[in-house]
Amino acid sequence: MDLISIPFRATNTVQQQLSEKPTNKNPSGIYKLKCNTCNNVYVGQSGRSINVRHKENIRYIRTNNQLSAYVLHILQNRHE
Repeated sequence: MDLISIPFRATNTVQQQLSEKPTNKNPSGIYKLKCNTCNNVYVGQSGRSINVRHKENIRYIRTNNQLSAYVLHILQNRHE
């Protein structure tokens, strides 16, 4: 009995396609912020990572830097 060797083998299988989830390393785009005190909603857009933009807003609140409408609302109304 002769053995048949397979000269080519697919490295990208259907199982791999179904099991691997795409990851977005830089999730930029449109975001929504909600004031916890009065439930006002602010929508923004960023070309940078949403995590980076969130950290910027937190830093702006701490340093009283009124560069965004959300931060301006928080500071003017003394909300948390």
